[in-house]
Amino acid sequence: MARANPSDLMAAAQAHVKKVSEGWRPPRTDSIPDNTWELIQSCWQQNPGARADMGMVLEELWKIQAEFKNPAPAPCEVVDATAREDVKATAREVVDATAAQLERALTKQGCGCTIC
Repeated sequence: MARANPSDLMAAAQAHVKKVSEGWRPPRTDSIPDNTWELIQSCWQQNPGARADMGMVLEELWKIQAEFKNPAPAPCEVVDATAREDVKATAREVVDATAAQLERALTKQGCGCTIC
């Protein structure tokens, strides 16, 4: 199998970022239950401040999991307000770091290696 050209991959990533920033969202399929679709939509809000925080996402995923009769882990650490804030802060740090890496990758000139 041939390796993908890094510049082609970058062009595809940039095109996808542009498309999403213009409001495109994945379509709903018939197999997605209402509560799952509501969670997906809350994560894909155009305004980043309106998106679901990771604590809420985790709680909703536990509820969805329970509906499928799978035992969910006890949410005691996340329900605690301090721990919930820690989850939010950690999620923000991960998102910020990922966004910074993506921004550097999208604006980087050169061949795409880690040196250029």
